[in-house]
Amino acid sequence: MVIRGVVEKVIENRGEHTFTIHGVHVVLAGPACLINHSCDPNCMHVLNESGTFDIVARRDIASDEQITHDTSAYEYEVAHFSQECLCGSDICRGEVKGWKDLTKEERESIREYAIPFLQHISDLEVLADDSYVESREHSG
Repeated sequence: MVIRGVVEKVIENRGEHTFTIHGVHVVLAGPACLINHSCDPNCMHVLNESGTFDIVARRDIASDEQITHDTSAYEYEVAHFSQECLCGSDICRGEVKGWKDLTKEERESIREYAIPFLQHISDLEVLADDSYVESREHSG
């Protein structure tokens, strides 16, 4: 375990350093809320007994290496901010995005370290969600 996930506060709207846990937007205490995104992260999220996430190493982390996680592996949608990805990894996707905006291949490549909620969403459910959103946008 790298960082113990403890909820500092619950907030109404998503923000750049929030997590969505069981449909509630939270800020985690301590450095957990400040971990940057990487498309090839050295850490992942594991649910703990309090119902939040611990940040756990996926591989060995050098003493001078930044702690990173993959936003796509714990957020279904990242509509609360839009940004170009600056992780610099060899497998960089070019932008920070949520699970639903990944290609099928991208979802498969991170499924092993995505949170359980996302692991169990099928490709058909993602497509159905996109169709529902598009139909709502066009119905005005």
